Amino acid sequence: MQKGHDQKHWDQIGNSYNAFWKSKAKQELSKKELGFINRYLKQTKNQCVLDIGVGSGRIIENYLADHKIEGIWGIDWASSMVNFCRNKFRNNKRVQKIVVCNISKEQFPFKRKFDFISAIRVLNITEIGKRL
Repeated sequence: MQKGHDQKHWDQIGNSYNAFWKSKAKQELSKKELGFINRYLKQTKNQCVLDIGVGSGRIIENYLADHKIEGIWGIDWASSMVNFCRNKFRNNKRVQKIVVCNISKEQFPFKRKFDFISAIRVLNITEIGKRL
């Protein structure tokens, strides 16, 4: 499948995206986003979770802090982000699988149910605009 402009952009950013979250302002924003996730995560059985748009893996790290979670899966459309996270979490047995997939155009890659799914910062206005 041919990559669109936005997808190429995120592939090029790759590992440097982790540095994006280092500023004080971004850390505050991240804290609010993770608080939002955790508020709803508490209301689920949360044994198997999926993060759509894994980026630098900050949400996966949040999931790893919750010891009730048994399995973590991830998706991103940027292969550089997936490779970064695969490397980052390669020694953690609870991180089951992280795959490259553009879920707006490709078949969903997992044939299983999840107790909780996060998709923070994944809405792509460009792709939505093309469909309207």
